[in-house]
Amino acid sequence: MAVAILQRLKRSRAVWDRVAYLVRNHLRLVNAPNMRPATLKRFLREDGVDELLELARMDARAASGDLQYYEFCRTRLAELSHEEMRPPPLLNGDDLIALGHRPGPRLGEILHALEEAQLEGTLATRDDALAWVSRTYPA
Repeated sequence: MAVAILQRLKRSRAVWDRVAYLVRNHLRLVNAPNMRPATLKRFLREDGVDELLELARMDARAASGDLQYYEFCRTRLAELSHEEMRPPPLLNGDDLIALGHRPGPRLGEILHALEEAQLEGTLATRDDALAWVSRTYPA
């Protein structure tokens, strides 16, 4: 509905996209304290999360005054370094191919699982990642 109104008002696609993101995600902060570390880090690194947090702050102040979810997210953002939220990949597709995996969608699945394990703190080094892939995704 918000996008339709913005279209009628002849706003730009960038505005439609941002408002759609804010509307779609405005209650997502409620789940933040229960999110797995990797999920929380991905959420907090999304483009637009600062605006989303401000929307949540205003919404909470206007409704109940309970800012616990807003404060939780702001605290976690302050605690997490850029590298913790966006660590450099431990492996890439070429590394997986060298391990005997074939190019294709499965490489993307493995790389996603690797990033997940890295964000969770399970994997920290390239050697750990190589051993983990060999065990978890044998070629």
